[in-house]
Amino acid sequence: MESNLSAQEPIQLIDTDFSLRREDKNMAIIVGVPDAAIPDHEKWRIRWEPACAWFKNLQTGLTQLGLEKIVLMQDEEYAVF
Repeated sequence: MESNLSAQEPIQLIDTDFSLRREDKNMAIIVGVPDAAIPDHEKWRIRWEPACAWFKNLQTGLTQLGLEKIVLMQDEEYAVF
């Protein structure tokens, strides 16, 4: 599934819709991702692909958002549908 957002729009959304504070320096995007134990499937793919795109696009906006690091974290509880 392709994201309907441009590369800049996730940065704008975080900047305008979330109340980041000066002391907020890190952000985590938590998503279940496929691995050897749990194979990928379409219902899963439509959730993790946009999260990965947001992660990639937000990397370019770290300075604008006042952040030092954004990480993409796997949550195994969200891996099963």
